[in-house]
Amino acid sequence: MDHTQWLLNNLIVVAIQLIALTFYTLGSRKFYIEQPKFLRWIGLGIATDVLVAFIASLGWVPIVESGHIPPTGSILFWTHVICACVGMFGFIGMFIYLVIRGTQHIHRLRCLRFFQYKVLLRVWYFGVGIAIIDFMVKALFGVRMYDYI
Repeated sequence: MDHTQWLLNNLIVVAIQLIALTFYTLGSRKFYIEQPKFLRWIGLGIATDVLVAFIASLGWVPIVESGHIPPTGSILFWTHVICACVGMFGFIGMFIYLVIRGTQHIHRLRCLRFFQYKVLLRVWYFGVGIAIIDFMVKALFGVRMYDYI
């Protein structure tokens, strides 16, 4: 795979992650300040995040150049995976809880609103941010941070 194709494939993945980031941010913020229709944004964030996770489980992401393997020996890689998964599964769990419980009395869910906005969203940001920064470093400087940390 030539560098241009590698760059294009990874830009598509980064674009999907930025879409998920937008959906999660909108939904999480709306839930935190008790605005209506927050659940659809969180649902869209989950759907796009699950799409990236599914692609990753097939071995398409991280898209590596031939001869390279996924950096499973890297602490930074596992930090990315764990934080992104905690965020994704946390949002999935919260989404299911809110669908079952209902959203008509969200003002009573102050602790959940605080936790998902101040903790869960930021853990997910951190995990996904590691992958996006690693991609940018690889694209600009030709090295993976995962190979050093």
